[in-house]
Amino acid sequence: MTDNRKPATPEQIESMKANLKLTLESSYHELYVDMVLLEALNQGMMDSIANLDKEYVSKVIRVHANICYANLCLCVQLRASLKAELGVEKQYNIRRSLVTAHEMYKYLYGFNGKQTLWLDIEATLRQLYPEKCVEIAEGKDIFRYEYANNKDCDTRNVAKHFSDNPEEFYERMTPVNERSVTDRIGALMRFLQPMHSVLVDELRNKLGFYYLVSWAMPMPQQRFEVTGSVDSEKLEVFKQGLVHYEGIVDGLFRQIGTVKKFASEHNWDLTQIPEWQFLVDNNMVAHVLYIYLDLTSTFLAFSRSETFAEYQQNLAYLFLSAHEGFKKLYGFSEEACDKSYWNRAVKAELGKLSNETLTDEVSAIEERLVRLSQSDYLRDDEMAAVFSDIKANKKAGKENAILVLSYFLRPVKRENIKVLEDFLFVMNDIVRLVNKILALESAESRQRMHETFEHFRQMFDKIDAAIAENVKDAEQAEGFNETTRKFRELIDGLEGV
Repeated sequence: MTDNRKPATPEQIESMKANLKLTLESSYHELYVDMVLLEALNQGMMDSIANLDKEYVSKVIRVHANICYANLCLCVQLRASLKAELGVEKQYNIRRSLVTAHEMYKYLYGFNGKQTLWLDIEATLRQLYPEKCVEIAEGKDIFRYEYANNKDCDTRNVAKHFSDNPEEFYERMTPVNERSVTDRIGALMRFLQPMHSVLVDELRNKLGFYYLVSWAMPMPQQRFEVTGSVDSEKLEVFKQGLVHYEGIVDGLFRQIGTVKKFASEHNWDLTQIPEWQFLVDNNMVAHVLYIYLDLTSTFLAFSRSETFAEYQQNLAYLFLSAHEGFKKLYGFSEEACDKSYWNRAVKAELGKLSNETLTDEVSAIEERLVRLSQSDYLRDDEMAAVFSDIKANKKAGKENAILVLSYFLRPVKRENIKVLEDFLFVMNDIVRLVNKILALESAESRQRMHETFEHFRQMFDKIDAAIAENVKDAEQAEGFNETTRKFRELIDGLEGV
């Protein structure tokens, strides 16, 4: 179906950014209030409330906290996309909204009949707020039909983790844009907003004065103190990198698609070509550029943050991009390193070439990667788990949404920001290295392919000569010649791709 909606005007975009900022700050404040309420409930400070079902109220607060955190995440993601200057920035930042929407639905309703906190309290709330619960159920059904399916689960996995199959990542991410994602968020909000309203009403009714007092408590310090490390010179380097490499992945996979189409039309088995596996499965350029583009886009979003909560959440996303990207690129253990892109693709391809300058360059980069692999901050799996999933953290005994606040309220160490910046600059050097390796590899590959095709052409020349000498029937000779002409066209076409 044709989408006839007009693009938003600059004024409308500024209005959206302002409204999202208000919702972001409100959600952060609500999340803080939920943490205060849970602590008071667990410490027995509300025991004076008559007939208080502490377990039930705890579930209501925890569900509400996760909804507030999801709202905060979506606001940060959408603001990053609206502020982005390049299409590739928008795509890499907005893709997180696919993950948030999927995680939120899974947390509330589960898959395959799994019981959830919301389902535990839904029956009680349905009796108290029947009209709003009908609205929630209708919105949930629409979202489930449109988005909560196996295909969406696969897209979520690819968006959340760097796929080992670069072509899969490209195919899943290509349709991702602001319009498709905002449609998804709109469908999510059809049940999330009334659900939030019901939970707030229930907390007011159950906790009364305690709920009002919790809102009056002062918020902790709201100042992000390391913004000075994001200087304009560094930002300009990263912007130039995005401008330079935007479209390279696009062009690469368009080329792969052209080859596939040509091979299909001529029944050509691409698996018989050694270079094909390198192009599709172990494609250094795609693997490395995915990590580079994600890191750079996320760093720029972080640099454009305006409020304490926005800085902290974008810093969390920058950490996740670096943590996940480094795991794929190099790994945090010897075993992981052996299976990494670095060894499987970059060093393996370099080993096929004889170039001392590049060997020295690889060694220098690897020293930096080894140092990064030893960073306690970069390898922090527990922090990655907290910011990756909307769910209860069994190890910590709390909701991840509440644990997020404990990370927000810690002082941000400058050395941690430096680790992230160091990885960004290493990635910049790796991209350049890969380009050099690819240029040498392509030159050698083209020469090998040219020699192979020349061998076939010489063979067809001999066949044509033999036909001219031995086949006297003109019609039969023309049939043979037509066959060799088709083979020549196939060879010429393959060499020209």
